[in-house]
Amino acid sequence: MLATSTTAVPTSADWVHEVKWDGMRVLADVHHSHACLHTRNETDASTRFPEIVTALTGQSTPADVLLDGEVVLFDEAGSPSFKKLQNRIFVRRADTAQRLAATAPVTFMVFDLLRFNDRDLTDEPWTVRRQLLETLTWNSDRITVTPTFPDGESLLEATQEQGLEGIISKRIDAPYFPR
Repeated sequence: MLATSTTAVPTSADWVHEVKWDGMRVLADVHHSHACLHTRNETDASTRFPEIVTALTGQSTPADVLLDGEVVLFDEAGSPSFKKLQNRIFVRRADTAQRLAATAPVTFMVFDLLRFNDRDLTDEPWTVRRQLLETLTWNSDRITVTPTFPDGESLLEATQEQGLEGIISKRIDAPYFPR
């Protein structure tokens, strides 16, 4: 789902809020022991981020998921660095990507679940998708499910204080709109 800019933070209980990560949007298609990463333009990004592919295929459950998230490179201070991520975005060679994965690893910040064990979830409300997403576990710190917050105004203030990009607000009853 693509974000829409607004000047007011929704405040009703019908909304949840997440940090807007400064990274590269990716869909991760995991089927049994195979994972493929795709950009919004459907370009295969698997070679660029081997540590994410490895982490996704090492998951314990389930065997078939489609995840929506942001690939983020955190700097030494723990802040997202899109500038440093750019060195990874344009990599085409597997050996270069492996070297960079060892020296500048990325994290896949997962914020939505679109398929679960062959079940298309895009028509389900966000609450159903999120509940299923939170049941997933990985044996890697390279995959993180983004936390949600009920108070968007406080989250926005905190992200501004930390120099982060901002927040994303989601209706809890909303289905997933691909574009």
